[in-house]
Amino acid sequence: MTEAATQSAEPEPSPGRPVVLVVDDEILLRSVVAEYLRDAGIHVVEAANGREAITVLAAGEAVDVVFSDVRMPGDVSGYDLAEWVRINRPAVRVLLASGYVGAASRSRRVGDNAPTLLPKPFDYELLLQQLRGLIGRRDSA
Repeated sequence: MTEAATQSAEPEPSPGRPVVLVVDDEILLRSVVAEYLRDAGIHVVEAANGREAITVLAAGEAVDVVFSDVRMPGDVSGYDLAEWVRINRPAVRVLLASGYVGAASRSRRVGDNAPTLLPKPFDYELLLQQLRGLIGRRDSA
């Protein structure tokens, strides 16, 4: 596992504090998103790609929501990650981000538990609202 998957600028999450796994190969974007979410009181775990995210999740890391880019280098796209989460960690919610046309229609084809898709470029406040909504749905499930 690379440094990105284990990077955290804070101690372990406190009980009741939401945890979001931020997955993006663009380190600057990932860092800005992670800092914004930390400032909003969310515990953040970072991964540089889908394979790292699966490693984190398979290790049993407490995660409420995975926020991932759709297109990343390597063999695990955001859609592949969402499918892995649906099968292996069904209580975890997924929010995907994409700037590509057609991403929304593919997201709908994933199935009943389709990940939510946030179009890029996104507003950070909207991102936070989406994440809080998904965390609330997970807590009520």
